[in-house]
Amino acid sequence: MKRTALALSPHLDDAAFSAGGTLHALGRAGWRVVVATIFTRSMPEPQGFALRCQTDKGLAPDIDYMALRRD
Repeated sequence: MKRTALALSPHLDDAAFSAGGTLHALGRAGWRVVVATIFTRSMPEPQGFALRCQTDKGLAPDIDYMALRRD
């Protein structure tokens, strides 16, 4: 039976940025690697920081930024 490594990622890129090298090494060593992302809800009308996170990338306020990231 394969061992399983479970990485809990608060946001879509946290596990990759924080432990990506380790997760990759485990996968190459034969482990089953699972990343569970916790917070990926879309914001119907983003404001403040959430709005700045998409407009600073050139995305219009009416774009569903989280849906783009999930895809």
